[in-house]
Amino acid sequence: MNNSDDKKPLVSIRAFTILTMFYTVGTSILITPGGLNLHAKQDAWIACLFGIALDLALVWVFSVLGERYPDLTIIQYSRVLLGRWLGGAAGLLFSAFCYLLAALLVADLGYFLTTQVMSDTPIEALAVIFIAAVAYTARQGMRVYSLTAEMLFPWVTLLLVILLFPVFNKFDVQTLRPVFEFGYIPVAKGGASFSMLQEVAVLLVLYPFVSKGKGRRNGYLAGTAIGGAVLFSVTAGSEFVLGVELTANHVYPSYALAKNIRMGHMIERVEGLLMFIWVCSVFIKTVVTFHASVIGLNQTLGIRDSKLLIWPLAIGLFPVAMASYTNIVFAVNFVDKYWAAYAFPFIVLFPLLLLCLSFIRHGRRSVGYDRPPGRPS
Repeated sequence: MNNSDDKKPLVSIRAFTILTMFYTVGTSILITPGGLNLHAKQDAWIACLFGIALDLALVWVFSVLGERYPDLTIIQYSRVLLGRWLGGAAGLLFSAFCYLLAALLVADLGYFLTTQVMSDTPIEALAVIFIAAVAYTARQGMRVYSLTAEMLFPWVTLLLVILLFPVFNKFDVQTLRPVFEFGYIPVAKGGASFSMLQEVAVLLVLYPFVSKGKGRRNGYLAGTAIGGAVLFSVTAGSEFVLGVELTANHVYPSYALAKNIRMGHMIERVEGLLMFIWVCSVFIKTVVTFHASVIGLNQTLGIRDSKLLIWPLAIGLFPVAMASYTNIVFAVNFVDKYWAAYAFPFIVLFPLLLLCLSFIRHGRRSVGYDRPPGRPS
């Protein structure tokens, strides 16, 4: 495991940027406009910008932590900083968070498809197919799914342009007025809630497997910014076309937006484009999150080959996903009211605690390790 081949990066900076973009977009492209309009009303676009700024600030902080331990994952340097037992327990909890997040993503995809597109298909069947695809892709390795993301990126970009270009012909500044009618607090709450839906700290598990150099941090930031720009465009477009009230009251407002897009008699009913974009982004995010849980559990338990964990954990995803949400109303309520509070300790407090401990123990110098973080596949 310590041979020279292990030190070759699995992911290029370009691929990491694209992975980060897909990860940021994730499920947010469907649910973010509704949540932001519910909290911030016509100031949803401002709340979105505030949330993107929070994400970028967190990513910059996380990249500082990642560069201080360039050869270790967050699971490994938590043991360096917190000790073998406490750090191991913290790493195990973080891995469990990633695993639960992967299960929730499976449930999100199942509920969307069965309520909006394939109403006669059992959600269990869709979940089994999706989990099998995620597990197979994770088993092929980080290099494979990063190249898959690169391959999908130009097509997704083209479809986004086709989807969003007609929307901005409907721009009406009156839709955005009055600005800050309800004050700054709803905007801040909406932006903070938006930021918690990105879970960008999970990418610290992949960080040491990316080509080293200044471009790694820039790729992390650029991917987050591009994903944020996509979410801002969809949020603003939903507000322009559907209006504040309909956007706030719709479970999947951006899907409803796509149904309303028309350009003459040439381009209409383009919701299939949005569904393709969303399925691609959810698939990539689920693969990354599930693989992060596998890597984390492998490094915590010291198992030599992480591939041995993939199929047993994949089988466990099914009951966890099915038990997570009882119905779509419960899912929307959970995400809106409870997810931010649940995710905050894992994706904000935990990395910030590690960064503070790192400065206390090692000062301002970076801490290099000759040993690689262990090949995930």
